[in-house]
Amino acid sequence: MATDKHVIKQVHAVFSGTDISGLIRSVTVNLGYGDVDVSALGDLANRRAKGVGDHQVTIEFIHKTALSESLGLLVDAFRADDVTTFVYRPKSGAKDADNPEFRCDLLVTQLPFGGNRGDAHTSSLTIPVDGQVTYDDNTDVHQI
Repeated sequence: MATDKHVIKQVHAVFSGTDISGLIRSVTVNLGYGDVDVSALGDLANRRAKGVGDHQVTIEFIHKTALSESLGLLVDAFRADDVTTFVYRPKSGAKDADNPEFRCDLLVTQLPFGGNRGDAHTSSLTIPVDGQVTYDDNTDVHQI
C-alpha cells in the first residue's frame, strides 16, 4: 500500500563546510521565540507578544572508528572563538518547495562525549543558533 508520507532517507547536512550526512543519525531544527508579557493592570488575563528568536539545532552524531571524522569536527568547532555554519535539507537532492534548505550559524558551547559498553558510539548535541535561520525553498527566502 502506497503512502503519501515523507520518509527521511538521505539528508543533506553540512557542518563547518564538511558533509556530515553519513555521520549523523538525526537532526532537529528547533525554531522558537520567547514570549513577552504585555499585560496591563486592567487586563483580566495575561496578554503576550512574540519576543526574540531563540533557535537551536540538535544533531545526533554516529562516531566512526576513525573518531577524527566526526569528533574532530566537533572539537574544532568547540575550540573556535567563532560560529560554524550549518546547512540542512531533508533530502539529498537540490533544494525546492518539497526539499527546503535551512542555513544558520551555530555556536558550539558544549561537547558531550561518552557511551555505554556494547552500544553504538553516539553523541547528541543541542547547539544554539547565532542569529537568524534562513529558510529557502527555491521560490522564496525567509529569515526566521
